[in-house]
Amino acid sequence: DRADGVDGVERAEGAKGAEEEQQQEEVVGADDDEELSTTTKVFLRGPITDAAAVIAHELAIDPNSFFLHILHDDGASTAALPWSSLAEQGVEGGSKLKLVAKTEADVVESEEHVNIWDEETTTENFAAKTQEDGKLEVMYGSLNELVKHLTNPVKYDSKFLNTFILTYRSFTSPEMLFRKLMERYRVPEHVDEKETSVVQMRVLVVLKLWIQRFNSDKERQLFAQITEFIEESKDQALKKTVEKEKKKKTRQYYFNEPAPAPILPKAAKPSLMNLDPLEIARQLTLIEFDMFAKITPIEFFKQAWCSKKLEHLAPNVLDIIGHFNKVSRWVSSRIVIEKQVRKRAKVVEQFIFVAEQCKKLNSFHLLIALISGLNNSSILRLKWTKARLSKRALQVLEDLEEFTNMEGSYRNYRNAVVSSKPPCIPYMGVYLQDLTFIEDGNPDVVNSMINFTKRGMVFKILDQISTFQQDAYNLEVVEDIRYYLSHLPQLQDDDLYRMSLSCEPRGSSVKDIM
Repeated sequence: DRADGVDGVERAEGAKGAEEEQQQEEVVGADDDEELSTTTKVFLRGPITDAAAVIAHELAIDPNSFFLHILHDDGASTAALPWSSLAEQGVEGGSKLKLVAKTEADVVESEEHVNIWDEETTTENFAAKTQEDGKLEVMYGSLNELVKHLTNPVKYDSKFLNTFILTYRSFTSPEMLFRKLMERYRVPEHVDEKETSVVQMRVLVVLKLWIQRFNSDKERQLFAQITEFIEESKDQALKKTVEKEKKKKTRQYYFNEPAPAPILPKAAKPSLMNLDPLEIARQLTLIEFDMFAKITPIEFFKQAWCSKKLEHLAPNVLDIIGHFNKVSRWVSSRIVIEKQVRKRAKVVEQFIFVAEQCKKLNSFHLLIALISGLNNSSILRLKWTKARLSKRALQVLEDLEEFTNMEGSYRNYRNAVVSSKPPCIPYMGVYLQDLTFIEDGNPDVVNSMINFTKRGMVFKILDQISTFQQDAYNLEVVEDIRYYLSHLPQLQDDDLYRMSLSCEPRGSSVKDIM
């Protein structure tokens, strides 16, 4: 749909006569001091009351992902941002515009060289809107401006602080953030004493929270510089925070009551069929929580988990994805390995009851892995096996499949996880799907500034994950059961299907497989 009164946008390659040009061309030195990369030129026809909307529609682009320049007859170009003011700048029907794709490097880099106190706040480098409750919601800004807001002497914004700390690695480095906080702390002499005191206090608050959430070697490498700063600030609370975090090697969990006694098998050697479904669920959950608790925020940026070039940034996310696949394949493999239909049905029932216990434990990632294994095509075709399941097993399976149904983007599961009390291991697939939508649908930069609205979207997901990481399961590890559950049979797809056919050949009757 086109905006009212607009005839449309025409790519350069579609222009007629003398104005016919290539859509893509290399433009170098179009501005006196700027070297431009490959660009797209467009022509406008008719009134352009909403040029941004029209261009975005016709070319299927996000306007915020491109710089816009006006091309003049002499070949020179003039920057024309913001898009909304094109008409005011004399752009009319027939004007030629040049779009230059932005890259992350286009986020204002001058701030690295400009002291935070020397950068003046303008509508170009910082934008926020007032919400219904009167609080500001930051939309975009330069790093300097975001750090200023982080340490605002007038308004303390705890939501912004938490969002910033969880997502800052998506737009700057630990070293640069520390540098900017130091610049902010060293207030110029012309600032009055009261403001100086409040700003410095805000910087210390940010530092303490940040240090408490250090979760990478890059961040811990700052301890030496932070220790030097403590000598300057004389802040004992910060000193204690640093000393505590230096000693902390791994996350510590404490419980107010003893763990429930494990349900041990009568047989000396653990196996699927001699273990209680609850204890299988417990031990699998302990294995998985170890992986879940290690995941750090940086692993969720730039879809690192599905990129060969970036997967080294998401080792723990990949581990828990790998464990999901391992458990799912174990379920399918263990079922088809059983040759007798009666015993095979008991194996299926055992997995159904393990999944039921996972749901009760809020071990949702495992639950969906188990259901995924039961729904493997090699298992679904075993109709005579399913026919021997008990009524209770069938009802439990039906309830679990409804709970984990993908309909409405996992609506039933989402409603349950929101109201779940820790401990809980959420299904990571939903989070990764949501993060993918956010990444694909929102640019990292807006008008060359850090798009903080996008970071707010990401924060809602990371905050929920972080909350669930705080509370571990008060369960006792049973080493021999854990060992058994760490060495599970894994058949490949071809072998799974071949063995499935061996269990129940095509067209077989119930008499054929008895």
